Amino acid sequence: MKIPVRVQSAKKGDSGKVLVIGGSPTIHGAPILASLGALAAGVDLVSLALPKIHGVVARQKNLNFIVTEFLDDEFSRADARQLVEHAHQWADSVCLGCGFFEEALPAVLEFLQGYTGAIVLDAGALHKEILPFIRNRTNVIITPHAGEFQRLFGRESTPENVRRMAKKWRITILKKGPVDFISNAEEDISNATGCSEMSIGGTGDTLAGICSGFLAQKLSPLEAAQLAAYKWGKTGEILKKRKNVFSAEEMIFEFTQR
Repeated sequence: MKIPVRVQSAKKGDSGKVLVIGGSPTIHGAPILASLGALAAGVDLVSLALPKIHGVVARQKNLNFIVTEFLDDEFSRADARQLVEHAHQWADSVCLGCGFFEEALPAVLEFLQGYTGAIVLDAGALHKEILPFIRNRTNVIITPHAGEFQRLFGRESTPENVRRMAKKWRITILKKGPVDFISNAEEDISNATGCSEMSIGGTGDTLAGICSGFLAQKLSPLEAAQLAAYKWGKTGEILKKRKNVFSAEEMIFEFTQR
């Protein structure tokens, strides 16, 4: 597996900048965990855009976050237009969807219509309406679990269907599960690292952030998805040897130690 290497002469920003967009009035943890995941992957800077109501907790959670609040407590089309400009000017990759509900879909489509850079789509961004906007986008990773895959493509998330959908839409798919299956139009990879204790809330959001972090460091979408899934799963396995129960935040700390 290819691993990002920080060059000796690097200055701030050279090792990646990620824009995370997510959250809803009742969900603040998902975009914050995605942002922590991007930092854990080794990027220099994370810009986090989330509902106005959660701005204070986001700033308190990590002093390195560059926090932008939505105009209100829902992601709107006006927010999307502003953030498209920010993404094109500043970000090396975007993580979109963690903590969104279906109400955010019009703004998600507005963002995808305007943004053409590298992006990871997760959770509330994964609806069938996005497919025309991401077709043939070789810089896209989607990270569905089985239910999200069914909602997005209208079929079960078998390895064969993951392969077919990756080839049809020419995107990279990381289908999460007891065994992750990763596919693009040309190559398929299975990842068996992980454990059942990782079914706790927040692990998928963090994984999406890690993917975006590796993508920002110039790994290909397939390389980023493979490395993220493998290392995140190994982190769960390591913690399972010491603890019966753990959180996504504990996993992030463990992830950064290795």
